[in-house]
Amino acid sequence: MENISATWLYPIILVAGALQAWGPPMNGVLRKSLTNPWLASLVSFLPIIALLGVLWFCLPRPLPTAEGIGAMPLGFQALKDIVVILHKGVPPLRVAERG
Repeated sequence: MENISATWLYPIILVAGALQAWGPPMNGVLRKSLTNPWLASLVSFLPIIALLGVLWFCLPRPLPTAEGIGAMPLGFQALKDIVVILHKGVPPLRVAERG
């Protein structure tokens, strides 16, 4: 998708916009037909997860490793900090002493 031309980009944007506009009415009909909003949300969400799972299995290259993420430039320092916080917990805040 790096070298996509405008002739393909605009139709993709239009289709994505149409699908965004089509989603809420379809979810409303699904909610009325299933009578349970939680079940309707689950039924609406699962096909998307299945599609993303299929796309993930079909990727031509593997996902990055932790070492690969660690070797990324400083712009990804926040991502590395979030990963550390999720694995080790939030570090205590240091309060500067007033002199």
